[in-house]
Amino acid sequence: MEWRKKYGDIYTMYIGMQPLIVINSFEKAYKYIVKEGDVFSGRSVNAFNLIIRGGDYGIIDTEGPLWLEHRRFALKVFREFGMSKTQMEDRVLAEVEYIFDRIDQDIQLKPDDINVEHYTDIAVGSVINAVVCGYRYTDGKEHEFYRLKEILGSSNESLANIFGLFVMFNAQIFKIPGFKFIEKYIENSFGTVMKHLHNEIKRHLDENDYNNESMEAKDYIDAYLLEKFRLERNGETDHTFTDQQLVNVCLDLWIAGQETTSVTLAWAISHLVAHPEVQKRAHEELDRVIGPNRLITMADRKDLHYINAIVHESQRCGNIIAINLTRKTSEDIVMDGMLIKKGSVVVPQVSVIMNDPEAFPEPEKFKPKRFLDESGKFRQIEQMIPFSLGKRACLGEGLARMELFLITANLLNRYRLSAGRTPPTLRKVAGMMPKTHPFTCRVEKRH
Repeated sequence: MEWRKKYGDIYTMYIGMQPLIVINSFEKAYKYIVKEGDVFSGRSVNAFNLIIRGGDYGIIDTEGPLWLEHRRFALKVFREFGMSKTQMEDRVLAEVEYIFDRIDQDIQLKPDDINVEHYTDIAVGSVINAVVCGYRYTDGKEHEFYRLKEILGSSNESLANIFGLFVMFNAQIFKIPGFKFIEKYIENSFGTVMKHLHNEIKRHLDENDYNNESMEAKDYIDAYLLEKFRLERNGETDHTFTDQQLVNVCLDLWIAGQETTSVTLAWAISHLVAHPEVQKRAHEELDRVIGPNRLITMADRKDLHYINAIVHESQRCGNIIAINLTRKTSEDIVMDGMLIKKGSVVVPQVSVIMNDPEAFPEPEKFKPKRFLDESGKFRQIEQMIPFSLGKRACLGEGLARMELFLITANLLNRYRLSAGRTPPTLRKVAGMMPKTHPFTCRVEKRH
C-alpha cells in the first residue's frame, strides 16, 4: 500500500533481473485484466515449476491451447460432479459432521485447549481429495493428510522470503556454484507429493478398466483417464491427456483446493475469537433464522446476511495471497500511455486492492458490517476479489465459497468460541500464503 501511494496505481518493480508490472487499483485491474482478458491470460514460467513439474504441465502455470483445453475439461468435470449443487454440498456437510464429532469429543476432555483449525484443515483436505482421488482423509487416513501437509508446509516456509521470491523469477541462479542445493531441496520436497499422486494414478489404473465405455467416473482421475483412453481408442495419439499432465493437474487441484480455503478458515476462527461482539450478533441471526436442530445448507445463505458478511470480511482480512499469480502479455499493449511489450510479466495485486481505504474504510480492522447495507442486507463490494479476476481467476471459486460458508455458519450455530490456553495473536506468519500463528480455543456448545 505504501508503494502505491509513492509510485501510483501501476508501477514496475524488479526481482533480480525480472521486471514485474504491478497493478494496484481495482479500476485499472478491471480495465486491463478483465476487459483485455485475452491479452493478460498468459502465464510466466518460474524456476520452481520447471523443477517440480518437469516442464509445461498442469493448469495453474500453463497457457495457450494446453491451459484452455484442460481448464475447460476440469470445469466440465466439476459441473458433472455437482461442484455447485447438492452432491458437493453433501460432501462438505459430511465433513462438517466430522468436525462436530471431533470437537464434541474434545469438549469432554479439554474444553479450553481445542485446536479447531486442526479439524477444519483436514475437513477441507478431505473434500478436495475425494474430488481428485476418490476417498476422504477423514475415513481413517488422517495420517496421510498430515504427512503431505508437513512436507509441503516445510518447503513453503523455507522458501517464503525475499530470497525465495528472487529464486522463483531468476532460474539462472542454479548455475552459480553453491546454489544447486536449492534445486535439489525443492525437487526432494515436492517429489514426495508427486510420487504420492503417481501412485494414486497407478492405483486407479490397476483397479479400473478405462476402455469400458459404460464406466462412470467417481473422481477427477477417473474422468481424466476415461477421456485419455477414449481419445486413444479413436486413434488420437497426439493429445495432451498424458500421465505427466494428469499428475500436475492433480497437484494444482489439491494445493489450490485445500490450502487457500483452510488458511482462510483459520483466519475466520481467529477473528471470531478476538471479536466476541461479532459472534454475539451472528448467534442472534442464527437463532432467529435457523434454530438449533439442523445443519445449515446453501439454501439458507440468502437469509444469513451477517454470516455472509463474516465470511467475506474473513477473506478480506486474511488476505492470504501476498503476491498474486503473475500473468504474461500475449501481445503488445498500451497501459496508461506506456507501451507494454509482448511477454511482459504483470500482476494484479489483490492484497493491495482488498485493503484500499476508499473501498474499505479502516481496512486494518475486522468489520463484517461493512458488507451490509443500511437495511442490514448483505451487499457486494466490487473491490472484494479474493479469487482474483479475469480469465485466470480461481478455478475452484464455487467450491471454496461453499466450504467457507457451510463450515463457518455451522460452527457458529453449534458453538461459542473464545480464547483458549494459546490465544490467537492476529499477527501473520510471513510466507507466500500468510498463516495464523498456532492458537487454541475454548469451545462451548450453544444448545
